[in-house]
Order: sequence, then structure tokens, then C-alpha cells
Amino acid sequence: EGKVMYPGPRNIVHAWAWLPDMAAAMAALADRRDAFDPFVEFGFEGYALTGDDLIALIEQAVGRPMRVRGMPWPMVRAMGLVSPLMREVVEMRYMWRVPHRVDGTRLSQMLPELPSTPPSQAIPAALAARKPAALTESRPSSFLFPGRVPNPRCSTHAVRKPLSETPATFLFLRYSSRRPHHPPQGD
Repeated sequence: EGKVMYPGPRNIVHAWAWLPDMAAAMAALADRRDAFDPFVEFGFEGYALTGDDLIALIEQAVGRPMRVRGMPWPMVRAMGLVSPLMREVVEMRYMWRVPHRVDGTRLSQMLPELPSTPPSQAIPAALAARKPAALTESRPSSFLFPGRVPNPRCSTHAVRKPLSETPATFLFLRYSSRRPHHPPQGD
């Protein structure tokens, strides 16, 4: 309790998105699909926050200071030997050391009414959605991996909605230099 695990240097700007805003933007884009070319990239600007900014917002939301620790990267790398997901997490580790933000100019031009929830509202909402696991259990948990999925066969877990029915929280944006493959258009 009262702990946050942050995977990189806390003074580097990282891109974050509040999923309800992002989902609304993607749904609005889908409604206007005929207004743009078949393959257009739209960046969702979201938030550009340092780790310290994010942790300060978490502390403000929960009303107490957080103890911050780093990601146990050697353990994650070892887990990557048997887990493809963990291999991918390790592959993207460099993104925590490179400052970056998403350019949302094209998206905001296409959707001038784009919703934008301030992080000071989004973070408390994200934490409230995860509160049973992330803030009230008697064991440490992290913001990036808040709590655990309850085992319905175990009576010690509180009954919670499945993740598919809970409000969306934050999206850790993944980037790659690899371009997606687009099949050639028909003749």
C-alpha cells in the first residue's frame, strides 16, 4: 500500500492517454471514415507527463505520499524467456529512457470537438476504477500493474466486475520503428 512502480527515469516525458477520450476520438474517426484516405495516421495527443508529474497526480488523488520504486527489469527479462509478452515489454524498455510525446495536430484538425479530460480528473477516475485492488489490499501493488485479477474460485477475493466491464484506465503507448504492412490496393 502506498507504493508506485515506475519503469523508467522519473524526469523523462512519456506519452499517456486516457482511454475514454481516446476511444471517443477513434469512434468519431470511424464515423468520418469517408473523409480521409485509406491509410492515414492520426496521433492521439493525450498527456505528456514526466514520471514525477504522474506520481504527483497520483499522490494528490489518493491524499498521501507514495513510495516509488523502479521496475525490476532483470526479473522482467528473465520472465521473457518463457513469456512472449514480457519479451515485448523488455524490447520496448528503451521508450522509458527516450522523452517523447504524440503530435495530435491532424486528429484535432479532423475532430475539433475532440474530448480532453485533464489529467487531474483522469488519474483519480482511473484509480477509483481500480480501487478495490490497487488501493485497499494489504499487499503492495503498482500503478502500471494495479492489483491482480481475482480468482473466482477463491473466497478470499472480493467480487469485482471483469476487466471488460470496468472503466478504462491508462494506455501505455507503444511505438516501434517497424511500419505496418499494408497490402497493395486491387487493380
